Amino acid sequence: PHPYVKMDEQGNIDLSEAYDDKIGDWDKVTIKYGYGDFPGGENEERLDQILNDAFDNDLRYITDQDARPASGLHPEAHLWDNGTNAAVELNRMMKIRRAILNKFSEKAIRSNMPMSSIEEVLVPMYLFHRYQVDGTSKIIGGLNYSYALRGGNQVVTEMLSFDEQMGALEALLNTVKVENLKLPENLLGQIPPRAFGHPRSRETFQSKTGPAFDYLAAVETAASVPFSFILNADRFNRLLTYKARDNSQPGVDAVLDRMIKAVWMSPSHNSLDRTIQQVVEMEMLKHLMGLAINDRAYDEVRAKATAKIKEIRSYANSRNDRKTNDDGTYYRYVVAQIDRFLAEPEEFKMESPIQAPDGSPIGSCDF
Repeated sequence: PHPYVKMDEQGNIDLSEAYDDKIGDWDKVTIKYGYGDFPGGENEERLDQILNDAFDNDLRYITDQDARPASGLHPEAHLWDNGTNAAVELNRMMKIRRAILNKFSEKAIRSNMPMSSIEEVLVPMYLFHRYQVDGTSKIIGGLNYSYALRGGNQVVTEMLSFDEQMGALEALLNTVKVENLKLPENLLGQIPPRAFGHPRSRETFQSKTGPAFDYLAAVETAASVPFSFILNADRFNRLLTYKARDNSQPGVDAVLDRMIKAVWMSPSHNSLDRTIQQVVEMEMLKHLMGLAINDRAYDEVRAKATAKIKEIRSYANSRNDRKTNDDGTYYRYVVAQIDRFLAEPEEFKMESPIQAPDGSPIGSCDF
């Protein structure tokens, strides 16, 4: 699992509980179930009791094929998350991440190491929350379920509440706020171009600035992670279906409306903040366009996504006539890009979202 990191009131990082050093509770259940030997022909009854006791203790069994994909929907089955609630834990981790980044310096590397190697240490700290984002996203359009047996006592299926899903969305949108994507200026001044013999690798951020460290590529990477999970076609198909079945569910419109308001409708005025926010805005737009033309998404989902793109166009067009911290070229560019997309959505080519450095350290599986 992801190491469990704590922080005290003074902002000091505590790694004393980073990893457990004991056998896991489910491991104990598995051994007892697989190797238990009971006298008197009571095996089936006793084995059932072992599992029922585990379920009563809130132990769940969900396999990789359900927990690993980006389209996953179980609110508790994730590969690398911590905490009893994924969204609450994400908010906690973001505070720790901010404290780490605020103090980040050359002390993160050993003496006599190239200063450019700061980037390798910065990547996992800047993306400290990426696995918790994965877990939190599955609450949106999520479903509590188990591999239930007829006659058993497990939950078969149970929709998640509106508040739980929207709370998860708020936690995810918090990760792309400008204040959470910024890096200290003194840190940026300590990262030179790559030293000879230490080229970029799959453990570093991609760069669009030549040899220089690309600050905005890091921002784009961190923004792409939550948007790629939230705007997953299968997730939005579920939002559509669940809303049709139960009007108390958030549905497609509520999720998209909240995203657009949070990302697009509150522009920053500080020059650097505005530049960062524009990267986030365009990253969301790319993924929203991808959903609108995804042939896996239901027609109504695609129609609603397209309608929201038009709303962004109207907003951007209205900003052309207002005083902004630039000359309006950005908003005119947004309008032009959306016009091209709406004219020929299947032919439209927008730059692909930037790829994050390698993730989970244990191989890879393609489900």
